[in-house]
Amino acid sequence: MTIMFGLAGCTDQRDLYVLSGPVLEVEGDWMPSLGVADMTMNATAVAFDSEGGAVKEYFYSPDKVEIPVTESTYDVLLFNGLMYSPDDTHLDGLKFRGTDRLETFEVMTKEGSLNSRLGSRSQDEYIASNDMEIVTSALQSQVVDESRSYYMKYKDGENGLETPEDYVYAQMQMTPVPLSYEAQVVVTIKNISSAAGASAALYGFVGSAFMASRLPSHFYVTHHFNLNSRKWIDQDNDTGTIESPRFVTFGPPLDVPDNKYEVYIKMILVNGEEHEWTFDVTEQMQPIIEEIKANFESGATIHYQLEIPLELYLELPVVEPVEGSVGVGNWSDDELITVPITP
Repeated sequence: MTIMFGLAGCTDQRDLYVLSGPVLEVEGDWMPSLGVADMTMNATAVAFDSEGGAVKEYFYSPDKVEIPVTESTYDVLLFNGLMYSPDDTHLDGLKFRGTDRLETFEVMTKEGSLNSRLGSRSQDEYIASNDMEIVTSALQSQVVDESRSYYMKYKDGENGLETPEDYVYAQMQMTPVPLSYEAQVVVTIKNISSAAGASAALYGFVGSAFMASRLPSHFYVTHHFNLNSRKWIDQDNDTGTIESPRFVTFGPPLDVPDNKYEVYIKMILVNGEEHEWTFDVTEQMQPIIEEIKANFESGATIHYQLEIPLELYLELPVVEPVEGSVGVGNWSDDELITVPITP
């Protein structure tokens, strides 16, 4: 009996080679916009090449990420949070759409809860989440004229041949800037002791922004919130304030000069009466809109977190409280308010 053994080898297979080449080292400075230095596993970089492809990398160090590239022109988009998929993100209350192209890459608010006391203005009204995080982004371009290559690591029985590692082709320093802003509604009330609870809706703001241009969209949304935290500013004259929680919004569209901004308030008084008002706050919004537009038009970079304060004034009738009334408190959506009925 003859037993034969055969052994064959090949030095042309790719598993015998090491792929190495240029990388873009992207450094992000998040202190001006978020006040945070360490963005480990809390930021994403996406490099769009001129052929329509994209490479996504997460920050595995406090302020740097490396993106493997090849010969092409790249637009590198940097933003806080981790984007596992458009609907699965590391940002509270936010999702993305149009992520396959830089021009359509958009961040938008998730849908929030309808305040049952306020209802809906229309069937297609979109109630924005008030639990969004501030989102910031930066964009920078880089031309790469070198490609990745394969280098042999095994030949003629010798393993461990010297092979080059990835090398930094270019260092990119980027400072992301905010696309969204904190807002708050504060209502000054004369005869505030007459108020038992209030809810409000803000109309005219948009619910998304484009990541590359930082410009807000025309996707209109409504913000619903309760007005609580009663504070007296003049007890002798029974004058004080109630306010909304601070919430994040994408703010006003910048290219709709005749856009209208309104705050609708629905309030219950301590005697059980319900009242409602609609305030036109367009005039209050104009200086804020001009401030945002001036930064874009001058080419300056907005590093700070712009705030949108809206201040309203109400004068209530003087009414006697019903038995058991506790005044303005946390008027949650599921709170039951019992009003005695006199025959």
